[in-house]
Amino acid sequence: MKLARSLTLIACFVASAPPVTAQEPAETRVHKLAPGTEIIVLRGTPAGKRYVVLAGESELTVLNVTDPRLPRAARDVLRALAASHPSYFAVADKHESFVNGTVRVAPDGVFVADRK
Repeated sequence: MKLARSLTLIACFVASAPPVTAQEPAETRVHKLAPGTEIIVLRGTPAGKRYVVLAGESELTVLNVTDPRLPRAARDVLRALAASHPSYFAVADKHESFVNGTVRVAPDGVFVADRK
């Protein structure tokens, strides 16, 4: 009886397993993510939707625009920056700022119409 039960379980696992295909490990595919790509982060505080800014072999920089206090105009500009000019985020750390309409991204924060 035990043998029959064991064989049944093995058959179920084999039958339900997806086909095996040659695929790169996830760690090597991360660096191929294009700036601005929407991803879901499952770990961290808090987990949720993010946008790729820079993806390298050993690090991943993402943009989190989920704060409800962040105005829509600022979210739109930040997502566009992540997609088209990801290097601006690195520049913002060096005491420079980027302005798009009424939105300014600077080392000391994001401002809409000069309001942080």
